[in-house]
Amino acid sequence: MKKIHLGQTVTILANIGVIAGIIFLGIELQQNNELLAAQARADRRDIHRSANLRELEYPDLLRARVKILSGETLDTNEQRLIEVNNPAGFIDWQYIYLEYRAGLLQENSIPLPLWRRSFHEYNIGMPQVWSARKDDFDPGFSEWMEENIVTER
Repeated sequence: MKKIHLGQTVTILANIGVIAGIIFLGIELQQNNELLAAQARADRRDIHRSANLRELEYPDLLRARVKILSGETLDTNEQRLIEVNNPAGFIDWQYIYLEYRAGLLQENSIPLPLWRRSFHEYNIGMPQVWSARKDDFDPGFSEWMEENIVTER
Protein backbone atom coordinates (compact mmCIF):
# COMPACT_ATOMS: atom_id res chain seq x y z
CA MET A 1 0.00 0.00 0.00
CA LYS A 2 1.25 3.43 -0.88
CA LYS A 3 1.61 6.20 1.66
CA ILE A 4 0.03 9.51 0.80
CA HIS A 5 2.23 12.38 1.82
CA LEU A 6 0.93 15.40 3.68
CA GLY A 7 1.48 17.61 0.62
CA GLN A 8 -0.63 15.32 -1.54
CA THR A 9 -3.38 15.25 1.09
CA VAL A 10 -3.49 19.04 1.25
CA THR A 11 -3.58 19.27 -2.55
CA ILE A 12 -6.44 16.77 -2.77
CA LEU A 13 -8.42 18.60 -0.07
CA ALA A 14 -7.76 21.94 -1.79
CA ASN A 15 -9.00 20.53 -5.11
CA ILE A 16 -12.12 19.16 -3.44
CA GLY A 17 -12.67 22.59 -1.88
CA VAL A 18 -12.34 24.29 -5.27
CA ILE A 19 -14.82 21.87 -6.85
CA ALA A 20 -17.27 22.39 -3.97
CA GLY A 21 -16.86 26.16 -4.33
CA ILE A 22 -17.61 26.00 -8.06
CA ILE A 23 -20.72 23.90 -7.42
CA PHE A 24 -21.86 26.35 -4.72
CA LEU A 25 -21.25 29.30 -7.07
CA GLY A 26 -23.32 27.61 -9.79
CA ILE A 27 -26.21 27.08 -7.39
CA GLU A 28 -25.95 30.68 -6.22
CA LEU A 29 -25.97 32.01 -9.81
CA GLN A 30 -29.05 29.94 -10.63
CA GLN A 31 -30.86 31.31 -7.57
CA ASN A 32 -29.83 34.84 -8.50
CA ASN A 33 -31.15 34.38 -12.07
CA GLU A 34 -34.44 33.05 -10.71
CA LEU A 35 -34.67 36.06 -8.39
CA LEU A 36 -33.99 38.48 -11.27
CA ALA A 37 -36.65 36.79 -13.40
CA ALA A 38 -39.16 36.98 -10.54
CA GLN A 39 -38.37 40.68 -10.09
CA ALA A 40 -38.84 41.30 -13.82
CA ARG A 41 -42.23 39.57 -13.71
CA ALA A 42 -43.22 41.65 -10.68
CA ASP A 43 -42.12 44.84 -12.44
CA ARG A 44 -44.15 43.88 -15.53
CA ARG A 45 -47.19 43.26 -13.34
CA ASP A 46 -46.70 46.63 -11.60
CA ILE A 47 -46.38 48.43 -14.94
CA HIS A 48 -49.55 46.80 -16.22
CA ARG A 49 -51.41 47.60 -13.00
CA SER A 50 -50.26 51.22 -12.93
CA ALA A 51 -51.27 51.68 -16.60
CA ASN A 52 -54.75 50.38 -15.74
CA LEU A 53 -55.02 52.61 -12.67
CA ARG A 54 -53.67 55.71 -14.42
CA GLU A 55 -57.16 56.67 -15.53
CA LEU A 56 -58.46 56.43 -11.97
CA GLU A 57 -55.59 58.55 -10.69
CA TYR A 58 -56.21 61.12 -13.42
CA PRO A 59 -59.97 61.49 -13.96
CA ASP A 60 -59.40 63.99 -16.78
CA LEU A 61 -57.52 61.30 -18.67
CA LEU A 62 -60.44 58.92 -18.18
CA ARG A 63 -62.88 61.53 -19.48
CA ALA A 64 -60.68 62.18 -22.51
CA ARG A 65 -60.46 58.47 -23.33
CA VAL A 66 -64.23 58.06 -22.96
CA LYS A 67 -64.69 60.95 -25.38
CA ILE A 68 -62.28 59.32 -27.82
CA LEU A 69 -64.09 56.00 -27.65
CA SER A 70 -67.46 57.65 -28.18
CA GLY A 71 -66.18 59.68 -31.14
CA GLU A 72 -66.39 63.08 -29.46
CA THR A 73 -63.93 65.87 -30.17
CA LEU A 74 -61.32 66.60 -27.53
CA ASP A 75 -60.69 70.12 -26.29
CA THR A 76 -57.12 71.47 -26.26
CA ASN A 77 -56.43 70.42 -22.66
CA GLU A 78 -57.72 66.89 -23.24
CA GLN A 79 -55.68 66.58 -26.42
CA ARG A 80 -52.54 67.69 -24.58
CA LEU A 81 -53.26 65.22 -21.77
CA ILE A 82 -53.41 62.38 -24.28
CA GLU A 83 -50.21 63.59 -25.98
CA VAL A 84 -48.35 63.65 -22.67
CA ASN A 85 -49.70 60.27 -21.58
CA ASN A 86 -48.83 58.32 -24.75
CA PRO A 87 -45.02 58.44 -24.36
CA ALA A 88 -45.40 57.00 -20.85
CA GLY A 89 -46.85 53.88 -22.47
CA PHE A 90 -43.86 53.59 -24.79
CA ILE A 91 -41.48 53.90 -21.84
CA ASP A 92 -43.32 51.09 -20.04
CA TRP A 93 -43.34 48.93 -23.16
CA GLN A 94 -39.63 49.49 -23.75
CA TYR A 95 -38.85 48.41 -20.20
CA ILE A 96 -40.80 45.18 -20.66
CA TYR A 97 -39.18 44.56 -24.06
CA LEU A 98 -35.67 45.09 -22.65
CA GLU A 99 -36.39 42.68 -19.79
CA TYR A 100 -37.56 40.14 -22.39
CA ARG A 101 -34.46 40.73 -24.52
CA ALA A 102 -32.26 40.23 -21.44
CA GLY A 103 -33.89 36.84 -20.95
CA LEU A 104 -35.70 37.79 -17.75
CA LEU A 105 -39.18 37.44 -19.25
CA GLN A 106 -40.70 34.93 -21.62
CA GLU A 107 -41.93 36.13 -25.01
CA ASN A 108 -45.53 35.47 -23.97
CA SER A 109 -45.07 38.07 -21.23
CA ILE A 110 -45.56 40.73 -23.89
CA PRO A 111 -49.32 41.08 -24.53
CA LEU A 112 -49.06 41.86 -28.25
CA PRO A 113 -52.81 41.98 -29.01
CA LEU A 114 -53.39 44.42 -26.13
CA TRP A 115 -50.47 46.61 -27.16
CA ARG A 116 -51.65 46.64 -30.78
CA ARG A 117 -55.18 47.67 -29.73
CA SER A 118 -53.75 50.35 -27.46
CA PHE A 119 -51.54 51.65 -30.25
CA HIS A 120 -54.07 51.60 -33.08
CA GLU A 121 -57.46 52.04 -31.40
CA TYR A 122 -57.57 52.97 -27.75
CA ASN A 123 -54.84 55.59 -27.35
CA ILE A 124 -55.62 58.13 -30.03
CA GLY A 125 -52.53 59.86 -31.33
CA MET A 126 -50.18 57.06 -30.36
CA PRO A 127 -49.02 56.44 -33.96
CA GLN A 128 -48.21 60.14 -34.38
CA VAL A 129 -46.32 60.30 -31.09
CA TRP A 130 -44.42 57.13 -32.02
CA SER A 131 -43.41 58.56 -35.41
CA ALA A 132 -42.13 61.71 -33.75
CA ARG A 133 -40.36 60.03 -30.82
CA LYS A 134 -39.24 56.55 -31.96
CA ASP A 135 -35.63 57.68 -32.35
CA ASP A 136 -35.58 58.50 -28.62
CA PHE A 137 -35.86 54.80 -27.77
CA ASP A 138 -33.49 51.85 -27.87
CA PRO A 139 -32.89 50.95 -31.55
CA GLY A 140 -33.73 47.29 -30.92
CA PHE A 141 -36.99 48.28 -29.27
CA SER A 142 -37.84 50.68 -32.12
CA GLU A 143 -37.26 47.95 -34.70
CA TRP A 144 -39.28 45.45 -32.66
CA MET A 145 -42.12 47.99 -32.29
CA GLU A 146 -42.20 48.60 -36.05
CA GLU A 147 -42.36 44.87 -36.78
CA ASN A 148 -44.80 43.80 -34.04
CA ILE A 149 -46.98 46.76 -33.06
CA VAL A 150 -46.92 49.51 -35.67
CA THR A 151 -47.44 47.17 -38.63
CA GLU A 152 -51.04 46.05 -38.40
CA ARG A 153 -51.58 42.32 -38.78
